Amino acid sequence: MTERAITMGPVEVRAILEASKTQLRREIKPQPDDRPGTMVARCPYGVPGDRLWVRESFAPQDANLVVYRGDEAGLALPAHQWRSPQHMPRWASRLTLEVIDVRVERLTAITEADAIAEGMHSVPGGRGPWGPGPTWTSARPHPNIIDPVMGHEHCLGSARHAFGNAWIARTRDAGAWNRNTLVWAVTFSVASAALGTRR
Repeated sequence: MTERAITMGPVEVRAILEASKTQLRREIKPQPDDRPGTMVARCPYGVPGDRLWVRESFAPQDANLVVYRGDEAGLALPAHQWRSPQHMPRWASRLTLEVIDVRVERLTAITEADAIAEGMHSVPGGRGPWGPGPTWTSARPHPNIIDPVMGHEHCLGSARHAFGNAWIARTRDAGAWNRNTLVWAVTFSVASAALGTRR
């Protein structure tokens, strides 16, 4: 078993902590060409049985106390206290994931069930683009994780479309969905999780 770090945003972390996210997708870099027999590089997220410890935005309060950006406790903290996930030490991580499955697929090959496993959820009684009815979004309303690009309500007609919107927002690239690149599709379970601040 190998352990690797993976960086996640507050929306993804909240979805994992709420047990609504069991898959993740990341673009394969560099993209292999489309010639038959072309090899894909080894997955940087491991193989089944490996573990991923999650790095997220955090604010150290003292030598042993950490506050996480995606939590209620982070609401009162000023912006200058937050540190990049890239600087999170292993001991401060509150989430460890176990890899169950890894596959390579085209981004738009994601199914409705896979999009739900990516953390998309329905908003009952919403107002979608075609009138009233259930709509889909990528983020549960939470006052500390409003992303200026993603927002809260996408008002989309399917989990798959909500995932496409979330992908564009996460990559900050309007053409990302249409390029339909190859991605790592990783299914995981939570090996360990701690809620709130970490000592």
